[in-house]
Amino acid sequence: MIDIGSKEEPSAETLLPSLSQNVQKLFKNTYKTPLGRWLVIEVSDKNILCDVKKLVDVRIITSDNSESVSDPSVSERRQSEK
Repeated sequence: MIDIGSKEEPSAETLLPSLSQNVQKLFKNTYKTPLGRWLVIEVSDKNILCDVKKLVDVRIITSDNSESVSDPSVSERRQSEK
């Protein structure tokens, strides 16, 4: 299951054409709540697994961007981790 929240929605919609037909259809047919879309994806082949990875990347990238904006110490922590 992948939760595509309102912050991730624009990026996920941009990504849709590159996803498999099954995942596109699931995304479009999943009801959008104020909290986002909850996609329950059955991984039945490598293409769908790649789609899941892409959607998880959208979550990670969006979270990183919002964290950096809201918490300036995030970049400091990342620098010290290196």
